[in-house]
Amino acid sequence: MMQEKYIQSFEDYHRIIQEHKKDWRNWFYRGESRIYHKLVPKAGRPHYLEKNVNDEDVFERWIRHAVSYLETPMENKWDLLSIAAHHGLATRLLDWTFNPMIAAFFAVSLPFDADETETQCVIYSHYSDRPFFDIKKYPDPFNISDKNIINHKVFRFSPRSIVQRIMRQGAIFTIHFPPSCSLDECLSDGDRLEKIIIDKAYQKQFSIDLSHYGINKMSMFPDLDGLSRHINWSSLNLY
Repeated sequence: MMQEKYIQSFEDYHRIIQEHKKDWRNWFYRGESRIYHKLVPKAGRPHYLEKNVNDEDVFERWIRHAVSYLETPMENKWDLLSIAAHHGLATRLLDWTFNPMIAAFFAVSLPFDADETETQCVIYSHYSDRPFFDIKKYPDPFNISDKNIINHKVFRFSPRSIVQRIMRQGAIFTIHFPPSCSLDECLSDGDRLEKIIIDKAYQKQFSIDLSHYGINKMSMFPDLDGLSRHINWSSLNLY
């Protein structure tokens, strides 16, 4: 069951996060710029399902071309899948973070053409005390026949800090069996899910507040693209 909460200020958000302090190791967060988005990885969303896109085939095609962009050769499929997901490939992984401020950043970082007065942003917080997915036992994310795994449907997976972006963003993933399985519809016994709805009037100020604490495009994307995007944003919003 999902509980809804509402915030109108940084202090409101802080109070909610403080409620998680006792069990902070088991809480993870995800920001969404659209309130109607379901907690489904990209490979499980309707436009991919309608065309019967096979996410394993997509991933294998990505690997064949990605080798020219990787600084060092990689064979670990979990590492490669993590990188692919972080760079926008349609996978069965859904991004989360252990840092609630990073989740808030992704919630209020609206597309350039978004209407701030119409867009409703949310932050999801998920509690689970179940162990992380054992990637040593299952080295291939696409070759898992254990019915005990499949029947649970959604697991947390902790990626290695193989690239700066994963490390900077405090990345954690949920892996979904199948990709179309929405977390809010597949919660395990004992899990909790909160939907923190950000007041529209506070969304823009929230992004400014976060930047004052060092959570912005430059810190989240440690490259020239991130720097450029932050300078553009700050020129429009901070001066």
